[in-house]
Amino acid sequence: MSTKIRRSWLLVPISKADRLAQARQAHADVVVLDLVEFVTEEDKPAAREQVRTAINALQGCGAEVFAQVDPALLYADLHACVWPGLTGVVISRLEASAQVVEADTLLSQLEDARGIFPGTLEMVAALETAQG
Repeated sequence: MSTKIRRSWLLVPISKADRLAQARQAHADVVVLDLVEFVTEEDKPAAREQVRTAINALQGCGAEVFAQVDPALLYADLHACVWPGLTGVVISRLEASAQVVEADTLLSQLEDARGIFPGTLEMVAALETAQG
């Protein structure tokens, strides 16, 4: 089994089309489509609608594609993000093991529903607080 080398992770706000175009040319190992840090609350519904197109647009650029999601909006964010071509998700601000279990369950359901081989999607738990 070979180890994936991921030296560079580029965080790109999904709501900024020009940044997505730049990300395609950046030669990063991973492009993270952000729905948490750089997308305003009022822009999140529209940003979620753009995720599938963004994943498709990044195919062939050499980068793996992750999506950064919010545990408080997990259902909406994962339903928007889980599509063929996605490598995994970064879940920001995780603070409880129950959140990991919930995310894993939902990822498994969405893999099955969307024709993604079971266990394909990776999960990165971003622990950003002392409680986490």
